[in-house]
Amino acid sequence: MEKIKTKKLNIGQIGTLKINVPFISFGVGKKRMVILCGIHGDEKSGLFVVHRLLKDLKDIEGKIDIILAANPLAQSLGMRVSPNDFHNLNRIFPGNKNTDFSRRLANKIFNFCKGADAVIDLHTFQDNAPIVAIFVNSGNEIIKKKCLELINVFNPQAIWKVNFESAEESKFSGALGSVLAVHEIVNFAVEMPEVFSINDEQLDQVKNGLLRVLGFLGFVKISRNNSERALAVPIFQRIKVRTNEAGLFIPIKSILKKIRKGEIVGRLVSLPDFKVKKVVSPCHGILLIIKSRDLVATGDVLFSIGQSEQ
Repeated sequence: MEKIKTKKLNIGQIGTLKINVPFISFGVGKKRMVILCGIHGDEKSGLFVVHRLLKDLKDIEGKIDIILAANPLAQSLGMRVSPNDFHNLNRIFPGNKNTDFSRRLANKIFNFCKGADAVIDLHTFQDNAPIVAIFVNSGNEIIKKKCLELINVFNPQAIWKVNFESAEESKFSGALGSVLAVHEIVNFAVEMPEVFSINDEQLDQVKNGLLRVLGFLGFVKISRNNSERALAVPIFQRIKVRTNEAGLFIPIKSILKKIRKGEIVGRLVSLPDFKVKKVVSPCHGILLIIKSRDLVATGDVLFSIGQSEQ
């Protein structure tokens, strides 16, 4: 493992509390890679991936910076949003150095990523899901092609292509990845299971994917077994399916299974009468994400169907 250099970005102060974004740095040189954890403070799996990645980093050519807590206040409280102003940090990029605290934080992170040869943003799905890479589908055609190339080197189980014309996904125009792509910075995000459900195989899958990307870009040398290119990964647009009723949701299907329109995906037990209703898919596709057994409210997302472009 390379020697860790611990650094920080100073953001500002709340009362007597100074807020800094911690990051670790390896190597030297003009070529630079940025990996981020913790844009959402309740997402922790990325840190476990970084822990495994550090053990395999050696003989680095260039510079690798890893942000450990992009939103340190939110991470300290286990919150998705900033606790001081309730902004979702990944909706307000590129931020603004002259306005509220979270937008100043977003602007610092955005400027930190500018100039990087590539940026990978590690996230966590709140529900049962595979390892998914997010293709933000922003920027010019050259940047889009380069982003997809890196995603295929990473080799996720599925690629989610953001559809900005969708009412559900238009909000991602303020996501870090979308703004970086517009500024011609190659990037993608990774979604993985929550820290309490992700297993060793999945952690290694993400870690090995990061190593492949680092090897492809010339930052490290990797073993032949890990350098082999995989078959093209299917690209999906994501359709969220929400419930119009509240109750106890019981899933009966597994992720990455083919689903037909009208097929039963789960059951909803209404309250307080405990009547059981079938929950069916509104369309054909692949079951990308499904909620675990849970109490749900009207309007909650129960599952997401991926519709393939290939």
